[in-house]
Amino acid sequence: MTRNEKRQLKRRNRKKLETYKPLSKRHRIFIISISLIMILSFLYLSLSDHLRGNNELIPINVSLKSSPKYHEYKIKSTTYRDIILTTKEYNKEFRIMSMTYKATNHEEFKTDIKSGDKIELNVLKSDVSELNKHSFWNDYNEVYGLTKDGKNYIDIELRTKLVDDDIKWGYIFVVIGLAMLPYGFLKRKPLISMDKVITTICVIALILILIEKRV
Repeated sequence: MTRNEKRQLKRRNRKKLETYKPLSKRHRIFIISISLIMILSFLYLSLSDHLRGNNELIPINVSLKSSPKYHEYKIKSTTYRDIILTTKEYNKEFRIMSMTYKATNHEEFKTDIKSGDKIELNVLKSDVSELNKHSFWNDYNEVYGLTKDGKNYIDIELRTKLVDDDIKWGYIFVVIGLAMLPYGFLKRKPLISMDKVITTICVIALILILIEKRV
C-alpha cells in the first residue's frame, strides 16, 4: 500500500468516526422534558420571588405562645435553617426562612423575642385567608418581616438584595433551559453542540455577575 493510499484510508476512517449519529427519540424526549422543567420551575420561582415585594405584604398582630425555635435540617448536601414561631391566635405555625432568615438580626432576635411577646408579622396578602388552614402541601405560614415595639428584626433592604441575586441565578437556568430545548427537536447534526452552548452561557453569566458586583 502506497503512502497516498494510506492517507486516503485514514481520511475515510476519520469521516466514519465524525459521522453524526442523531439522538434517539427517547433521548430527545428526555432533553425536551428537562428543558421544560427547568424553564417552567425556575421561571415560576423567579417571578414569585419578584412579586413578593413590600406592596404584596400585610402586617398581622400576634402573641407568641412559646419562645422561637431555631430549626436546622439537611436535604442531600444542602443545609436549611428556619425560625419557627407559634402563636396564640393561629393553630398553624409561622416560619422565618430562606432569604428572610439570612436578613434577620439573629443576635438581637434571640435576646429580645420571648414567649408571650406581642409582635407584628408581615405575611403575603394572598395568604391571609389561609393562615389557619392546614393542608398536606402547606402546614406553615411564611414570614417576611417581624417587628416588636416598633423595632424591625428583619432587614427588608438586605432581603430584597438577596432575593434579587437569587432571581438572577433563576433566570440563568431559564436561559439554559431555552438553549437546550431546540436540541430535543433536531434530527440533524447541529452547528454547535449543546454542551458548548451551555458552557458559553454559564461563562457569560458569571462574567456579567462579577462585573455587576464590582460596579
